[in-house]
Amino acid sequence: RGFWFAFPGTVLVVMAVFFLAGFNGTAYYPSLTDLQSSLTIRNSSSSYFTLKVMSWVSLLIPLVVAYIAFAWRAMDRRKITREEIEKTGHKYPLADYELMPNMAIIDTDLMMSAPKGLTAASGLDCMVHDLEAYASVMATDFTDGIAVRSLQLTFANLRECVNNGQTAVKARENMAHAATMAGMAFANAFLGIAHSLAHKLGAYHHLPHGICCALVIENVMKFNANPVPTKMGTFSQYQYPHALERYANIARALGLTGKDDRELFEGLLDMIAKLKEDVGCKRTIAEYGVSEEDFLATLDQMSEDAFDDQCTGANPRYPLISELKEIYLACYYGTEYNG
Repeated sequence: RGFWFAFPGTVLVVMAVFFLAGFNGTAYYPSLTDLQSSLTIRNSSSSYFTLKVMSWVSLLIPLVVAYIAFAWRAMDRRKITREEIEKTGHKYPLADYELMPNMAIIDTDLMMSAPKGLTAASGLDCMVHDLEAYASVMATDFTDGIAVRSLQLTFANLRECVNNGQTAVKARENMAHAATMAGMAFANAFLGIAHSLAHKLGAYHHLPHGICCALVIENVMKFNANPVPTKMGTFSQYQYPHALERYANIARALGLTGKDDRELFEGLLDMIAKLKEDVGCKRTIAEYGVSEEDFLATLDQMSEDAFDDQCTGANPRYPLISELKEIYLACYYGTEYNG
């Protein structure tokens, strides 16, 4: 609180110093060898016009600092309540170094009794983590290798974990490694709009997160693979749209062949759809019991919230809210979507 009393005095003192230096050509940096070379505010400015403009600008600085201080205090004045978290339908990511573990223990024994639904949803989430990290505008050589190897483990082991999870010790171990590697990939390369859409779908309609990711991922990939997008993702190392080529690289790493990148991409989509079917993931949002009335009532808000999600910025194609809405509708009804 003492800041508010000290602040005006500080401003006045600083302004007094500047005025003192400004009047009568007072040197603020005197030369010990040649007094005529001492720096004053006037002779150290590029022109009189610059000096005049900066003088007026400097008068605004206290107002800007005061506004920043006011906004900072206003943010902490009212805390988010438990009721808001539970009833408003929003999903809040929490991040803090205090939440970071010193060590991650990857022990298969802790996973052997996980039911089929949980195993499938977690494995599909792992798959989407890899697909989005690899296509992200922030992807690097380091994250690419981790993401591809994690995908190979996921496609090779998830079915066994779901079908024989109580006894499939090696498959469980491989999936634990895949999930951990996927976490390492997206923690450094970040994600994309599949997670933006999934976050809001899960929050508003209470579906498992991994299932939400799986429901939207194919249409998101079609959206990203457009070689002439409406808006391209922006990041210094992302020079031009190349999501289609990236997806084709994944297809090759998973053993698929094709005459060109488009055919490889279509093969990858079929491979993803087959894995989803084999582990019990339904095709559409509607099949999970979300009524059309409820879905359409929340569609506009979900689309707007998904656009504002922190994952949207790393997507290789930057979406419009209307485009996110189109993806949601295609995923709900199961209609054809071409990006």
